[in-house]
Amino acid sequence: MPLVPVALAFGVGVALAPAVRSDLAWAGWVAALATAIAFSAFGHARWAAAPLLAGVVAVGALRGTEPPLPLDDVARLDLPRVARVEGRLAAEPLRWAPDRTRLSIDARRVDGETRSG
Repeated sequence: MPLVPVALAFGVGVALAPAVRSDLAWAGWVAALATAIAFSAFGHARWAAAPLLAGVVAVGALRGTEPPLPLDDVARLDLPRVARVEGRLAAEPLRWAPDRTRLSIDARRVDGETRSG
């Protein structure tokens, strides 16, 4: 039972991850940690619980965010785009309809430039 508030705070952070920028989550974590340390240093250990839970929410938000894509990733290309893609098939082609096929490709180059993704 003592870990229920911590688990709930972490879950709230993960749920808020799509709506929170990672730099704000980092700032919230640092501020919560500094506040909790300050309360503890001045003998108000009970008051440090709320900032610590806020810090756990921030850590949950950081854990729930997707890591940034590499600079050479194919997903960073502007769309719509017609391009020559060189790579290797990652999986067998999937036919959705007679005129539609989905290809999963590990890209190596796009229009002669080295890319990943």
